[in-house]
Amino acid sequence: MIEEIARIYGLDKFPARLPAARQGAARLPHYEAETRLRERLIGMGYREILTIPHVAEERDALFRPNNISPARLSNPLSEEANVLRSTGIVTMAGAIEWNLNHGQRKRTPVRNWPPLSLEWPRRKGEREH
Repeated sequence: MIEEIARIYGLDKFPARLPAARQGAARLPHYEAETRLRERLIGMGYREILTIPHVAEERDALFRPNNISPARLSNPLSEEANVLRSTGIVTMAGAIEWNLNHGQRKRTPVRNWPPLSLEWPRRKGEREH
């Protein structure tokens, strides 16, 4: 979110060098537990998915609860990235789709899936493109 704010404000308005920190950064209280969990999941063969939070509104709508409004970006990078994801499932599904469609089965955190072309579900009445 901070990167989006900085981009809209204007990256050229920031000094080339940021001021030195007055005190060191502190770890969050759950840091140790999160690190242990991450290491255990990696040991079990899972991989972490790191994606940007900007998604197409249509894809976000597939997973967004009905009572939630999308957070639209006022200056999106593209039409395919015009809202902030409402849940991490949106970008996780996109990463899995890309990996499966590009032969990256080893990089996909879904186990024992047969080879297939993953497509987004259609809403009732929506025609195939």
